[in-house]
Amino acid sequence: GEQAAKAEQLKELRGGPCIRDVSMRPSMGSARSRPVWNLEAHQNGFRCGVRGSATEKLEILYSQISVAIFQPCERRSLMVLIHFHLKEPIMVSRRKTFEIQFYTEVRAQTEDLSMRRSANAYDPDEILEEQREEEMKVRLNKVFQDFVVKTQKIPGFKLKFELPTEDFAISGVYHRANCPIFLCTKSIVSVQEWPPLVVHMDDVEIAVFERVTPATREFDMVL
Repeated sequence: GEQAAKAEQLKELRGGPCIRDVSMRPSMGSARSRPVWNLEAHQNGFRCGVRGSATEKLEILYSQISVAIFQPCERRSLMVLIHFHLKEPIMVSRRKTFEIQFYTEVRAQTEDLSMRRSANAYDPDEILEEQREEEMKVRLNKVFQDFVVKTQKIPGFKLKFELPTEDFAISGVYHRANCPIFLCTKSIVSVQEWPPLVVHMDDVEIAVFERVTPATREFDMVL
């Protein structure tokens, strides 16, 4: 497990797949600084480095990853991301975590809505803003998808990225707020909100359904 992963060293791959200028969760910097990362795929693992820093870096071996997820920016989303659910926790900012995520936002989700003008379907500025947003989604999705496709062609990468899509989404509460939960090929995930939910189906032995009645559309599920 963890000891074996520590003994294995990252083997570099020159000119390998790389995504530049992404954010990371959980953050290794302060809330004010929010460093920008570059994510590189090598022969047997990923290297994540802070742009402009030779010391701030993180290495994640492929053998440490239980579930790899690529979630493109879809209709209701403003974020494109790559998420790794690990077999054993690693230390990030002096805390143990099973979850590492790299993402880019199409535009700031914390935008002050009160500052925006009232929506008008015929406002040229609103239409132009929507067009730019859609173009940015397409461009960012392609950058992340190209990285995923190239990474899966590396001989040492034995995983297949899970791909959450809205066609296989349900609405549910796993922490505090209601959010979409996606049914993937080998896992159940919800990784846009933090903390994320990642359940590998190989780890599920029993599923218990509670409050299931013909009169209600909601029920509880315990795995």
